[in-house]
Amino acid sequence: MGAVGSAMFLRFINPAIVSPYEAGILDKKPPPRIERGLKLMSKILQSIANHVLFTKEEHMRPFNDFVKSNFDAARRFFLDIASDCPASDAVNHSLSFISDGNVLALHRLLWNNQEKIGQYLSSNR
Repeated sequence: MGAVGSAMFLRFINPAIVSPYEAGILDKKPPPRIERGLKLMSKILQSIANHVLFTKEEHMRPFNDFVKSNFDAARRFFLDIASDCPASDAVNHSLSFISDGNVLALHRLLWNNQEKIGQYLSSNR
């Protein structure tokens, strides 16, 4: 589950945090000080998602206690978003109707085309 959560933050959530203007979240680029803060926040979130503490970046080490204290919350978050939703009626319906082979094929397709997808998503469509 860690690899999926790490990839989700690396490819989707953190790019939107670091570049909110490019992601279409803001109408104009944030000031440099705000951009710096957003980059630091995304580093912290990525460390939590990866379940790793800061060791090489001295200026990030003060955040290690916070990062470590959120490892379990991140694991629960990843499990929650990866779990089937409960059925809305008495009949037990499963949302896991996609075969493992199809999931693997989709993953391979997305992985092989991530640059094109990223360019498309960041373009002014």
